[in-house]
Amino acid sequence: MKINNRFLLPTLCLGLLFTFSQCSTDDTEEEMDLEEIDLSDANALTEELGVTGAALLAGDPPAPSSDPNAPEIEDPGDAVAFQGGDLTLGLDVASGDVAGVYLQIPGADSYFDIPSSALQGGRIAMEDQAFAIQLPDNIEPGTFCVDYCVYDSEARVSNIVNVCIEVGELGGANSEFLIGTWNVTMLVHVEDGETRTEIIGEATPDIYSVEIVCADGQTFEEVEIGESETIDFIKITFAENGALRFEEDGEDTYLDFSTSTCEVQVYLTETYSDDWAGAWSYEEANNRLVMVINEEEDGVEEQNVIDLNISVTDKTMTGVLEVDGETTTVTLVKQ
Repeated sequence: MKINNRFLLPTLCLGLLFTFSQCSTDDTEEEMDLEEIDLSDANALTEELGVTGAALLAGDPPAPSSDPNAPEIEDPGDAVAFQGGDLTLGLDVASGDVAGVYLQIPGADSYFDIPSSALQGGRIAMEDQAFAIQLPDNIEPGTFCVDYCVYDSEARVSNIVNVCIEVGELGGANSEFLIGTWNVTMLVHVEDGETRTEIIGEATPDIYSVEIVCADGQTFEEVEIGESETIDFIKITFAENGALRFEEDGEDTYLDFSTSTCEVQVYLTETYSDDWAGAWSYEEANNRLVMVINEEEDGVEEQNVIDLNISVTDKTMTGVLEVDGETTTVTLVKQ
């Protein structure tokens, strides 16, 4: 899967999954009649959230343990989701085993107890553990936060992490200009004063020098390597109901270090073809377009978030993404 290395580089909110299913017209009309859930009402929000496999218990969860052998988890960072979406929050377990998770919205009179049997990745795995939250269709756009911690088989409780979830409205007012398919034509990455440009449909060379072992297996020589990546196309299709389709084809040519020597370099070419679903939200007031793309590779699901500031002239759209000191500017043309 290649989109992390291209359009979504840099990416936001890794390890957080949002899934979106299209609604029929009748379903949409029915949902519009529902009163929106106030994000500041912790109890109302708790009652409406769905947490897979969890029990809802009165009161507050047990406090973190003072035992130095209690499990420890890392802060995963904040998340982005949409109304009616499923959000998977990852457990970055630094130490200890996980028998379950306690989850509470700050200020609520109850909390969720999520057993290990309901976790993605199971109880023993230290990687890819996660739990799912289902957001109601009528949740108010905005931001709410959750606190959660894990407990082990001896009921020792970890530290608490706080994750704030930005809830976007599917689609958005005055977003009709987006509806349809857009082709990405160029990506420009700027970091530390250096600019790298990728023209869609053309190979982007990557030339560098590296020391490679020679045929005798003992000596090394510095050799100039010429790798390349080619994005054949990227298509993004926006539907009226907030659904999104992301398509990308391309190929990478790279050095096979396992068979290359300083005398003879062997290159391999890998092709890829991705077709992912997702969702989108547009905020007219600040020209903000947020796209959430659900990708899956080798059975592992991930969420990638593209948060762009956009400008549109006729059928050309320019979007700017800034993350961790790198700026990516993407140019798209509407079909």
